[in-house]
Amino acid sequence: MALLHNGQLLDDHRIVPRQHNQLVLQMIDSLLQRAQVSRAALEGVVFGAGPGSFTGLRIAAGVAQGIAYGLNLPVLPLSSLAALAVSARMSGPSAALNKAASGMILTTVRARPGELYRGLYQITGPAPEALRLVDTEAVLAPQDVVVPERSPTEALYLVGDAWSELPNALLQASGVETLADVWPSAAALLRLSERCWDAEARAEPEAALPRYLQPQLPWRKLGEQQSGN
Repeated sequence: MALLHNGQLLDDHRIVPRQHNQLVLQMIDSLLQRAQVSRAALEGVVFGAGPGSFTGLRIAAGVAQGIAYGLNLPVLPLSSLAALAVSARMSGPSAALNKAASGMILTTVRARPGELYRGLYQITGPAPEALRLVDTEAVLAPQDVVVPERSPTEALYLVGDAWSELPNALLQASGVETLADVWPSAAALLRLSERCWDAEARAEPEAALPRYLQPQLPWRKLGEQQSGN
């Protein structure tokens, strides 16, 4: 969770698998208390819409929508893959990436077995959020992720929990640096939002929905499973 107030960014970032729904509301209240801000003073809700884990995205979208409806606020759904790239630039272990003004970031997150989510971003400046999406975000088999075209002087940073599944041709390519233990953060989402928090990007609360890249989710109703359909 993060809060942007009077130009100051406050955040509460925890790695807590399967505890999100237990902690998220108290984390929100804690941030508001730290900033001495009332709920009525909030101007909008930014959240990571995906792609990512089914349950995690549903919790994020549900909380964002509930706050937005309750306080009559606009929402801004942003890419979780882009947030991962910004997180790597804000607090990742690579000093070169933290101050880079050029290069590329390839983010990968595990999806269904044998698949991963991929986002490719061009670094356009030294600010963490100075990124441009190359191509489109996609869900791919690991072997279908290729070495992107770039100049010989540009570094390529691999970020996300699925980098170890990438082809050796990519992992061993010249100028590649792998960053482990980097996670998307709410602070990164707020940095991204400063570039697109305008009337066209903001949406009504009902638009606070998860964004899945798969055309069809891998589940069936119980009756369909029993009938074999």
